[in-house]
Amino acid sequence: MGYYGLSLNAGSFKGNPYLIFMISGAVEFVSYTACLAVNRLGRKGPHVFGMMLAGAACVASVLVNLFGGGKKI
Repeated sequence: MGYYGLSLNAGSFKGNPYLIFMISGAVEFVSYTACLAVNRLGRKGPHVFGMMLAGAACVASVLVNLFGGGKKI
């Protein structure tokens, strides 16, 4: 979703057009690199890595909420 949001909506962003173009290019680079990784490693390895990264992000968000001064759960 982030890929489509950044690359397809780049024309409607306000601000410096050169910076927006650079960010759009960086998003394209990351997506092409991910596609190459899937082609070389197969689907299982990158899928497991993505799931582990997403799980770590979920745990980190809970820890930040608990210890970062936010509302207690």
